[in-house]
Amino acid sequence: MPVEVEIDKKSMSADVGQSLFELAEMMQVQVPTSCIKNGKCRECLVEITEGEQFLTPRSAQEEHLKGRFRLSCRARVVSDSGRISCHTLRREAMRIEQHTQHLPTSFHDIPLAPAVSRQGDRIMLDGREIARGRKITQNMGKNLRHLMWPLTEFIEENRGIPEMSEFNKPLHQGVRGLQHLTLLLIAEGQANPHFLAAGATDYCRYFGNILLAYMWARMARVALESVGDPFYDAKIASARFFFKRIFPETVGLAAKIQAGHKPMMEYPEAMM
Repeated sequence: MPVEVEIDKKSMSADVGQSLFELAEMMQVQVPTSCIKNGKCRECLVEITEGEQFLTPRSAQEEHLKGRFRLSCRARVVSDSGRISCHTLRREAMRIEQHTQHLPTSFHDIPLAPAVSRQGDRIMLDGREIARGRKITQNMGKNLRHLMWPLTEFIEENRGIPEMSEFNKPLHQGVRGLQHLTLLLIAEGQANPHFLAAGATDYCRYFGNILLAYMWARMARVALESVGDPFYDAKIASARFFFKRIFPETVGLAAKIQAGHKPMMEYPEAMM
């Protein structure tokens, strides 16, 4: 009897060796990805609710995951019988409550004064705007995929060109960092808005540097076809300046984002 696999309430029989991602495709369940099942983007997260013992052990690409979470492109069926159930990670629209009704400790409606509140599509922290409804962290970072596709395609296309190495390698590292930082902000920010607010400005700067790096790498790729022409040589020189003198600040920005909110929130108020 083959294994029965259920993903987002759709089910089918599975053979040994099939990945959850492949099965999701067959069931027409959309799973986020920007690396096309190579285990690099780490976006195809699923939560296993039943039958984890019928899947392959965690791969090296899944070492950062905890609990019942797996990458669907790495998790493969290893049993010829049983049942596996999981669901993709899709966040619904953010909803912030401003009133309570009939709490267990009271029969009266109690107005709330939360630290985080909403004014239209503006998300406020203690009266200050920290985000708006249309953000990259919505839908578990799904919106970021529209940027990741052209970036990863460009990186792969130029991987074998030696002259592009000085631009392509740092761009690749920066793109991977952007993916990881986005997932970090989503995971930590859902539980603690202070973490999200603390890293927001540095994240925007990091994001902007990635886009600038992509533009300069593209210009360098075109200019390398016309080496010797003063105009194109100037483009290559400008690209080198950006990657050597400006782009390295992404390392510091990433460190600041990862440091989180505690150094700020724990600073003694009396010392302000």
